[in-house]
Amino acid sequence: MSTKDFNISRDEFRNITRCLDNEEFRGLFMEYCNELRDNRKQYEDELSMLEAQRGYDVKFLKPSPGYVIKTIVDGKRKGFINVCQCELVQKPSSTSGVNEDGTKGLKWSIPYAQSQPRKDYDNKRIECIVYDVMFHPDSLHLASKNDGFRKLLNDTSLDAVEKSFNVKLDRANLRFPKLQYKGTPSSSV
Repeated sequence: MSTKDFNISRDEFRNITRCLDNEEFRGLFMEYCNELRDNRKQYEDELSMLEAQRGYDVKFLKPSPGYVIKTIVDGKRKGFINVCQCELVQKPSSTSGVNEDGTKGLKWSIPYAQSQPRKDYDNKRIECIVYDVMFHPDSLHLASKNDGFRKLLNDTSLDAVEKSFNVKLDRANLRFPKLQYKGTPSSSV
């Protein structure tokens, strides 16, 4: 169901507001939310055990906010790339090298992980698409201290999305909204 299909009557809104004012209801609602969170943890634990029995070491990547790149996907709709961090992703590394023009410098290896794209809505309630590209926290720290490294991290994020999901991103009109994360973080295997 999209937000366009979500219509609430004045009476329904009043009832919801009344319920949220009730301390007992809020307590029960929080208990329900905590139970959902606990079930998620139990699901992850059970899946990890099942995969371990098959000989696989399953880890759940949980993105932590970093910053957001806003762009246009395939010339049609808004897209947001969450450049986020996850401890389970390998650290960036560099080696000394010489460019094709003979300039000395560093060659960087910046490992990343991605989750599947998901639908979301912008602040005008227009459907958009969100991508998560996760880096080790050291990568985001370096990007916060060095503009050249930040550009490299941005380019790596854009390349990752384009290659993995066969889309074309508008690199000429990138925006960097004052968000740390678009949408709700969700874990992936």
